[in-house]
Amino acid sequence: MGFYRHIGTTTNTIAELWAVRDGLILARDKNISNIVLEVDAEVVVSLLSIFQSVSIRHVHRVGNKCADFLANQGCNYANLDYVCLFEPTPELGVLLRFGC
Repeated sequence: MGFYRHIGTTTNTIAELWAVRDGLILARDKNISNIVLEVDAEVVVSLLSIFQSVSIRHVHRVGNKCADFLANQGCNYANLDYVCLFEPTPELGVLLRFGC
């Protein structure tokens, strides 16, 4: 499951925080209780590490091509507020097959 959203012009940190927020809300709404949170902004890792029940790992952007793809989709589709993908798009499927 993935998602993207258009949030306008902002910083990497703010974009990452929006993604964390939306991902946690999506997990809650889908009754997913065990999550692993991977982010590429170290400041976000530091901020979220105060919670004991969330597994947080820093992932460099090069190792997180799927998230980067979804972030770019949000930038490309400014007319859409929030898109939830229950199946990967063909382009995302290629990235998943190569282990992003």
